[in-house]
Amino acid sequence: MVILAHLLSLNQEWAGSVIRILRVVPRQADEAAAAQELKALMDAARMSRAKIQTIVSDEPFPDILHKHSAGATVIFLGFGIPEDKDAALFQQWFSSLLKGMPTTLLIHSTGEADLTS
Repeated sequence: MVILAHLLSLNQEWAGSVIRILRVVPRQADEAAAAQELKALMDAARMSRAKIQTIVSDEPFPDILHKHSAGATVIFLGFGIPEDKDAALFQQWFSSLLKGMPTTLLIHSTGEADLTS
């Protein structure tokens, strides 16, 4: 997701855009480690312009997403592929989650790319 956002920002129409990398943690005690992990990822991706923001909250994810990303131009959001039996529920949940939100790109990563090596 980070690389895709970066590549989009290289397009002339998106030049000067701000990339915000948000991560939600449930406790204040988790905030520093989460911020450090994101900083390491940004360093590995050589993305010095991205703004890292950790959000400490135990609110439901849909509430957090709407509160912090409703004003974005585009959102990159990760997801896991559901089992076949859960596909309809998955589609309903994401439709509800993204209703009224800006353009959102759902990204599934296999987890095989290692930017830190």
